[in-house]
Amino acid sequence: MEAILIALGGIFGVFLFVVLVLVAAGMILVRIYWRKVTRFFTNQAQAFNEASDQAAKFARDSILLVLETWQVEDFSQRSTPQLLETVPGGDLAALLQHWKQTLGTLVSCEQLGVVEGFSGGQLPSAEGQKVWDFTSLATATYSAVFQCQRGAGQVVIQVIKRESLWFVNRFHLESDQGDLTLGESTTLEALRERIQQEQQLNNTIDVRAIEP
Repeated sequence: MEAILIALGGIFGVFLFVVLVLVAAGMILVRIYWRKVTRFFTNQAQAFNEASDQAAKFARDSILLVLETWQVEDFSQRSTPQLLETVPGGDLAALLQHWKQTLGTLVSCEQLGVVEGFSGGQLPSAEGQKVWDFTSLATATYSAVFQCQRGAGQVVIQVIKRESLWFVNRFHLESDQGDLTLGESTTLEALRERIQQEQQLNNTIDVRAIEP
């Protein structure tokens, strides 16, 4: 009997030792991964805030640049193809010249107001991106009251981000001299779907190009 009790005690001791080792190992893993998880969400929050600031800066810079210069190059380089497709008659130079003559150049512009806050997400997987990058695709809409030489009004502008590049997707100007709307507002999901359609089209073209 004594030998059995000693054996059972030994087995229990081994079992207890294993349990303690597993608990200690679990606590170490929790501490390691907790730090990684905390660091991950901290980095994501920082990236989100930085991207939000970039969106606001790009929107304000775009408004100032357009109203100060009314130059084709300044406007077209910052705009999406979808916006440029809505230019009446396809003549951006004539359109901007008309508004330059109508309103004149910028005198003052108030601070941006948020119409639709920054919304960020991931690009479709076929696009190059960092893993878990939730700011590689984004939309935001702002407004600003302005005063030009010959008129005043408000601009509402939607900007989008694709990978590391920002673009003006919609430019809406309301003034006491008339209104101008270029482009159509989009959502993050609609933007993602559009990119996926572009990818599918490009893949189809590539496959046909290599067929004998």
